[in-house]
Amino acid sequence: MGQNDQILQTETAMNADGRPIKRCFLTVGATASFTSLIRAALSPQFLEILYKHDYTHLRIQYGKDGRKIFEDHAWVLPEDLKQRLNIDISGFDFRTDGLAEEMTAAKKGLTAMESDSRRKKRTGDGTEKGQAEVIKAGVEGCVISHAGSGSILDALRLEIPTVVVPNPDLLDNHQLELAEVLAEQNYVVHGKLDNLSDAIPALEDLRRKRKAWPPVVGTNQKTPRQALATVMDDELGWVD
Repeated sequence: MGQNDQILQTETAMNADGRPIKRCFLTVGATASFTSLIRAALSPQFLEILYKHDYTHLRIQYGKDGRKIFEDHAWVLPEDLKQRLNIDISGFDFRTDGLAEEMTAAKKGLTAMESDSRRKKRTGDGTEKGQAEVIKAGVEGCVISHAGSGSILDALRLEIPTVVVPNPDLLDNHQLELAEVLAEQNYVVHGKLDNLSDAIPALEDLRRKRKAWPPVVGTNQKTPRQALATVMDDELGWVD
């Protein structure tokens, strides 16, 4: 290492109660409303299962019509429940620069909503060459996403454990088919609105056996790349 090279040190990011940072990031998308998913994620039952699996943060992208639902449910949670679970709950409507940074924070358990690329852009301003920079990261969390192809592909390409929840209010779409095919092949967990809590332990199981993306054609693969690509193409016109 040269004399002027920057030294990076990694420390585990800890929550105030001493637990490693573990984030759950939920996105409903930017166009269609999906308030039922927001309600499910802010239910006491779901927050209890997050706590059981050591999550410390829940970050919700609630979309164009979800702010009131988010605020009504997040603010009226029983005080004793909030204090016992100590889960940091925050939300926003949408980001014009996309969700990659939010997903990266969930992937790495970052202490702030800051991706590596943004951190590197700041380095010249705040860190001299040769000076040690401490990067604090927690443990790998998860993404819970509506079944839109764009959001799913973002999460798959970042290799984040992902729960996909189809929106039952949308007609003439392939969301259910997309969730089923990807879950069958161990790329995601197919989450259901009526029991979203079941998706979290299933996700911990998927974390140990999930496949790398993109799919590769092989003799042991039940559904070939062409079948998955057809579903993705129907949703997004995806070619990769």
